[in-house]
Amino acid sequence: MTDPRFHKQTGSNHKHVKRRNLEVYRVGVLFPAGVFLLLFPLFSLISCRTQGKPVVAVKPLTEVYIEDVEKLIDDEKLMYALQDIAFLKKNNNGIGNEVLEDLENKVYEKVAAQFRDYLEKKEINKAAALYRSLATIGKTDLLPGWSYKRILFSIAGEEVEKGNRASAVMIYLKAMETEECDAEDFATMISLASEIGNTKAIKKISDVMNGLGIPVKKEYMELLSGKTTKAEMMNGTAIIWVDKGIKIEQGYGIPDRVLGSGFFVDSRGYMLTNHHVIESEVDPEYEGFSRLYIRLSKNVNERVPAKVVGYDRIFDLALLKVSITPDYVFYSAGDVEVEPGDKVNAIGAPLGLENTLTSGIISNVSRRFIQMGDVMQIDAPVNPGNSGGPLLDDNDNLVGVVFAGLEMFEGLNFAIPYNWVNMVFPGLFEEGEVIHPWLGLALAENEKGLEVIYTVPGEPAWRVGIQKGDIIESLDGSPFKSIRDIQEAILRFEPETLMKLSWKRGDSSVESIICLGKRPFSPIEYAIKRDIKENIIIPLFGMEIKAVKNFLWDTEYVVNRVYQGSIADNSGISENDPLSIQRWRLDMENRIAIIQVFVKKRKAGFFENIVQLAAYLETDNFL
Repeated sequence: MTDPRFHKQTGSNHKHVKRRNLEVYRVGVLFPAGVFLLLFPLFSLISCRTQGKPVVAVKPLTEVYIEDVEKLIDDEKLMYALQDIAFLKKNNNGIGNEVLEDLENKVYEKVAAQFRDYLEKKEINKAAALYRSLATIGKTDLLPGWSYKRILFSIAGEEVEKGNRASAVMIYLKAMETEECDAEDFATMISLASEIGNTKAIKKISDVMNGLGIPVKKEYMELLSGKTTKAEMMNGTAIIWVDKGIKIEQGYGIPDRVLGSGFFVDSRGYMLTNHHVIESEVDPEYEGFSRLYIRLSKNVNERVPAKVVGYDRIFDLALLKVSITPDYVFYSAGDVEVEPGDKVNAIGAPLGLENTLTSGIISNVSRRFIQMGDVMQIDAPVNPGNSGGPLLDDNDNLVGVVFAGLEMFEGLNFAIPYNWVNMVFPGLFEEGEVIHPWLGLALAENEKGLEVIYTVPGEPAWRVGIQKGDIIESLDGSPFKSIRDIQEAILRFEPETLMKLSWKRGDSSVESIICLGKRPFSPIEYAIKRDIKENIIIPLFGMEIKAVKNFLWDTEYVVNRVYQGSIADNSGISENDPLSIQRWRLDMENRIAIIQVFVKKRKAGFFENIVQLAAYLETDNFL
């Protein structure tokens, strides 16, 4: 398999260079071979002009690889080191297996020490990621006495010590769903759920216990007999009020306010809302005045100061803290299945009108309006000010967080499904932004399966050799048919976790371990800094172009491929259409990429016209 790190990534065909036959200057980083091909004339010129002078020492590429792996080991990037060692083992790079096995053993010697260090520092999430990585490669014997369940229970116990009991219950539920638990485990779980009054979790745990023949205490079952009214639930909501001072419009100063809704998810005064409501509080580029308050539904005249604890820009969520003991707390017990036609109720403060309850149905459960996952479309009336409020089903289960309404189209409103919220919920209690894992590739769904259409240079998928055109077959042994489902699977892991990824190239199947990286908020912006625009056009607009003629600053292209259902496809562009790029622009205010192309559409008799394509920077096809 050819190493993609040595591809010249352009819109034209890749140029391959065998690593074993290439010697390079050691400059601290690995350059793609294309760079060396471009610099070779310069090196030759310098060589001709420096005859008779000392020549810079050259290191074989094999030494470069070994030094890079050793640096990863020294920097305690052990899982990245194992990923690169596995890659080198599978590819003939002139490095003997004995050398690679010595490096591998060096990693294993450090693993146990790193695991103990994580536990001592109470960085148990990192310890869990390390354990899961070793499970992937069958090396959990390096951590004797530990299991994934034990680690999950340790994480939950740490959350309890911090006071995050609501978060601990969610972690216990995760353990119950993924690991075999005994009567003592269930007793721990249901006891904590009853302490905080999470009746949804009590019901879920007791159902599993009954199914296993484990008796449930009567006191727990009695908690399930109570019924909460909608009026009581409203006491667990609040108006989110962001005071941004005064803004000038048409020469007049008017108050600049942002209104939203929120609901309590912890008895200590923690509440959920949307990130976009409190964005000015956490945006490092915002330099204006911003003060965050809440107004309780039962006393809208009192402004209570609040602060942002954690936030997630990708899922548009934020966790706030106020010095209040709420009258009602909304709890979840994991995923709740909903279908189109199910009745839902939204509680919020549209236009600042507190204690507003609206009802409707779920119109659709899988709208791809955010970067990862999907959102629900609802017909319950939603207006500005509703953002961040809870969405409940007929059984009062939390099924979503209202996040948007399109002002121009009455009835088109949306909510973030609560199963996505549950995945990131524990991370919101950590200060700052929630960081998600990723592979660093973009996919397209077609008749072949999940086809790779782009890999970000330097990121995990690129480093293990995945190429454009490969078909993703499975992740940790599980097959996937949709981008949404494989995104959900990835979200269940921490960054720097090893996974097994298999893909198909032609008639051959390839499998490799891969170390998840840290997902940037905007993969497209991140890729733009690392790649040429011709390559970025593929995941943005869904067309692959190839340069056919270059003249100074002017380049003529031909469309090599158009992906079905993409922006380019919907604009009538097809394969073999000649085109030239007239303008390329990023509109950061509206967060869109705009490209103007002069194209001769083959299907229109090669009639010449200018087509403008626009795409949101937050594309939904990255994994």
